[in-house]
Amino acid sequence: YLTEANARYKSKPRTRKLSYDNGELTNFITTLVTFSPKQIKRTLNTSRDFILLCLLTGLRKSEICRLRWEPFNSEPYVDLDNFFIVLPDPKNHIPHKQPMARITQRMMEVRYNNRKFLEGETKGQSALTYVFPDRFGNTHITNPVKTLGGILSEAGLPHLSLHDLRRTLKDQIQSNIGQDDTAISNRFTNHKLSGVTQRHYSQEGSPDELRQHAQDIADFISRSMSISFKNPHSKEWTEFNGLKRINPRDNRTEIDGRFFQEDDLMILLYGKNNKDKRSFDERMEDTFVPPEEFLEKYEGQKDEL
Repeated sequence: YLTEANARYKSKPRTRKLSYDNGELTNFITTLVTFSPKQIKRTLNTSRDFILLCLLTGLRKSEICRLRWEPFNSEPYVDLDNFFIVLPDPKNHIPHKQPMARITQRMMEVRYNNRKFLEGETKGQSALTYVFPDRFGNTHITNPVKTLGGILSEAGLPHLSLHDLRRTLKDQIQSNIGQDDTAISNRFTNHKLSGVTQRHYSQEGSPDELRQHAQDIADFISRSMSISFKNPHSKEWTEFNGLKRINPRDNRTEIDGRFFQEDDLMILLYGKNNKDKRSFDERMEDTFVPPEEFLEKYEGQKDEL
């Protein structure tokens, strides 16, 4: 219990999250994709995928750390046949099957196909067991804190924890995709409710609704990347800030600063499919070429301001 003496030292609940409206979220996503540390590590892609999965799914750090390729006791695992992430015994003890968006499916397929290569790179066998093995090949990754810190530093963003990404998904992304159904939003992140809300929650959110919700989140994240281009006509730089906002002139029309499409993030990181053998730099070059009419349309939107 709290006494008057120790109540003053009670820690305040964390409220940190990446804001969409001020561009923090778009900055983070863009830097996550392009980040390359000075010293390339064997586990860079492992850490990057780990962080991205946090944002795509809202899963807890411990759940992603222990994620396995095959069922084992009550450990979380990946069901690649039906495209689910399965949590038999999560923190709230409510068994949960979270459907995978297309980018999550590709991430898992690529990681699964690269298990043997990663086993050789890490000189250990944990890549055959865990989706995210540690750099020594002994067990699973524990916390990609250095990669996360490097991304935040390069993006010029203040400290952020992995749990803050779960909060970002719940408070920023789900609200911006127009998902006002608390039952579906909370079931997707396996957030336990109580009372009347819990009864409603247990009846809502069919597998198809949750699968659509997963894809809506992934689409939003992909379209939120930002980029700048040099206009071939004006020779001026045009910035696509990854934001979709209401025109303050009339409070009705939309100013759409998004360049990227729903699957572009998936293609950049993992390729279109298993036959896509282009390097990351080649995929970047192919994706970052805007049609001239697209630039003209966006310049026209900016002129309205």
